[in-house]
Amino acid sequence: MKPDGQHLPRVARALSLNLAALLVIAVAFAAYVLAEKQIDRANEARLQSFLLADELRQSSDDLTRMVRTYVATSDPHYKQQYEDVLAIRDGKLPRPLHYQNVYWDLILPGQLRPRATGPAVSLLQRMRQAGFTAEELALLEQAKAHSDALTRTEYAAMSLIETAAPVTGAVRNRATLMLHDTAYHQAKRAIMQPINTFDSRVETRTQAAVEQRARIAMLLRVLFVALCIVLLFTLWRAYRNLNTTLGGSANQLFERIARLGRGDFSAAIPVTPGMENSVMGWLSETQIKLSHIEAERQKLAHFDVLTGLPNRAQLSEHLQFAIHVAKRHSGHLALMFIDIDHFKDINDTLGHRVGDVLLIELSQRLRQALREEDIISRQGGDEFIVMLPDLDERSASLVAQKLLAAMSGSYGIEHHDLSVTASIGIALYPADGEDLESLSKKADTAMYRAKQEGRNGYRFFTAEMQARSARHLQLGNALRHALERNELSIQYQPQLALGDGRIVGAEALLRWRHPELGPVSPAEFIPVAEDNGLILLIGEWVLRRAVEQAKIWLTSGLPPLVMAVNLSAVQFRHPALPDLVTRILDEAGLPPEYLELELTEGVAMHDPQGAIAVMNKLHDRGVRMSIDDFGTGYSSLGYLKKFNVYKLKIDQSFVRDIRTDPEDKAIVSAIIQMAKSLGLATIAEGVETEGQLAFLREQGCDEVQGYYYSKPLTADAFARYVKNPDVPHG
Repeated sequence: MKPDGQHLPRVARALSLNLAALLVIAVAFAAYVLAEKQIDRANEARLQSFLLADELRQSSDDLTRMVRTYVATSDPHYKQQYEDVLAIRDGKLPRPLHYQNVYWDLILPGQLRPRATGPAVSLLQRMRQAGFTAEELALLEQAKAHSDALTRTEYAAMSLIETAAPVTGAVRNRATLMLHDTAYHQAKRAIMQPINTFDSRVETRTQAAVEQRARIAMLLRVLFVALCIVLLFTLWRAYRNLNTTLGGSANQLFERIARLGRGDFSAAIPVTPGMENSVMGWLSETQIKLSHIEAERQKLAHFDVLTGLPNRAQLSEHLQFAIHVAKRHSGHLALMFIDIDHFKDINDTLGHRVGDVLLIELSQRLRQALREEDIISRQGGDEFIVMLPDLDERSASLVAQKLLAAMSGSYGIEHHDLSVTASIGIALYPADGEDLESLSKKADTAMYRAKQEGRNGYRFFTAEMQARSARHLQLGNALRHALERNELSIQYQPQLALGDGRIVGAEALLRWRHPELGPVSPAEFIPVAEDNGLILLIGEWVLRRAVEQAKIWLTSGLPPLVMAVNLSAVQFRHPALPDLVTRILDEAGLPPEYLELELTEGVAMHDPQGAIAVMNKLHDRGVRMSIDDFGTGYSSLGYLKKFNVYKLKIDQSFVRDIRTDPEDKAIVSAIIQMAKSLGLATIAEGVETEGQLAFLREQGCDEVQGYYYSKPLTADAFARYVKNPDVPHG
């Protein structure tokens, strides 16, 4: 069943329509709210218009009351209030708070009116800023002008009171008459008439604006309600489309998905007829597929995909049962760890496809060589574990020989005729452990011992292996912090020319002193560093320190010396070695001819063509190369001629008994003569006696180093030795 392409678009369209409706409703609602606010603003403007007109009317009335009271009482307080009203109206004083509620004649002497903060603004200026029409503003200006003209009469009345001394009843009556005669009342009418006309016009204009905005708000309110009805309809349509697409309710769908999420693929998901092409229908198909996948996963959880052999999980189950049986009957069982020798070379040269076919055939041969009750498991790569119930050491030995014989035959894969061997480690229950973890670990340790002792064999786990394995682990953990804790150091052993006894070089020798383990031999910790990947970091540190020390000696006035630094196999095979050496030399400022890199014979012969390429790159950069421990490997003279080296170092194992062992004499003589014929220099290490030195001088060896001259020295002690070699050092 394929998903119907129409369901999801319908749901998407419905959702889009709902979103659009919501957006339109939001816009309509915002417009409606804005219209209501405009009604409020129109009403507020209407009110403010009337307040301004009332303030002009009130100020005129206040002036009349103040002047009449002053004429009647001659109290200067009322004249001051009269002048305050004029000053406020003309913008000379700030307007009091709530001015429309202020009655000046109710303010007692000594009281102050609340003043507004900010600048003073005249009433006429506020009217001009209120947004009145030109005709409306003209009416207010006319009323203001009449009010200003009336103040002249009012000042005349107050002046009459002030000039009469004393103020007689006749004077007071005369002044009072000026404020009550027909002319005064006509002037007041001239003030009020424009204000009344203004009120009428503003009332008409603002009421029309309010009504217009009210009509707009009503239309928007109707539109909002209509859009809400449309939204309800689109939501109903979206619900129907969603229900059709889902094939059931959201709760039902959630329950089915939750069941699948819990890994329950057993119960079939019911689908309503006609809803097969829905999410519920697709979920039902998914549940069926997942149930098949789960069944396959269960199979893969217990068996290796490539070989079909039981995997580690199933091996653990069988081993637990076998151990349980062995405990009840005081029995034994054996666990074998099998690793194919040099299997990586097959993958690297012939490809992983050939390697996979080989593993399949190997597993079949192993299965055929075992009993029915035996369990063989592939652990990954080229590693197999075999569990053998009811087997003691003698029987396990026989089975191991049988398995080695079964695997050693020829394998015809594609057009290749392959032969392989294997290394087997054996651990026994209960002596070596009582669970898969401990037994497999010890069998693995024994397998590595079988590889170290020549491969194509088997070894039983022993306590000595356990100690070596524990020591290896201890050194590996400690070595990870050796550099940062300054536990590593370098000592330098002098190298002398036999011809004139000059000190011509120094070999940099790495030393490690652990605070708890004490001095650790390089022969022990260098392999550990190679196994755990620290050798590159440590090797770079040694190379950098040795080059820097050589530069220090050179600039301090010591005669030119060649610094010899050993390279590990991992360092030599690293593609960045030439660039690293050049960078270190450049940073230290040491000419490359003062650096000599020593490479063991075994490393050089592991991949001769690759070694030649690296040597050529280093030679092109001016760096010298020498072969260390020469005579212990299997050098081909053909390759030796191609190696870009200038010196062979004779291993100390040949030098040790050179005076008493004829074979050592012959080997050393042959090496020296061969080197001369190839144009190479020779240096012998481990020289400790006068007799050894005499023989090497007779044979024409070029250089020597050893305890006869000096032990390895610190940098300062080495410098003193160079300056005075006759004084014992170190």
